[in-house]
Amino acid sequence: MRKFVLGVLAALPLLLASGQANALNRTGKITSIFLSMPGNLPFRIALDNPPPECAGGLLYVDMGNANYQAYVSTLLVAYTQGKSIIVYYAPAQDVAQTLPACVIQEFGIL
Repeated sequence: MRKFVLGVLAALPLLLASGQANALNRTGKITSIFLSMPGNLPFRIALDNPPPECAGGLLYVDMGNANYQAYVSTLLVAYTQGKSIIVYYAPAQDVAQTLPACVIQEFGIL
């Protein structure tokens, strides 16, 4: 079982790349985390290599995502451990308060 898990983790960047061929992506370390109330992009991150398509370089996790809690906890772990991540994202079209942040579709820890 351990070999299987290690194999999946090793292949994760390749799997993500093939699954999000049309998505924009960025690699970098999380420099800051922003928390807000529901309806106001409650969990946002900024990278040391910010995407130019996103307001202030902000990326957020959509609360409607079925894996919301897993995304948030894993991003917090990556931040606290200083790990680089690869994020696949899409620019948001209709975001509250006209903040054109980008929604995180998938990510992996490198």
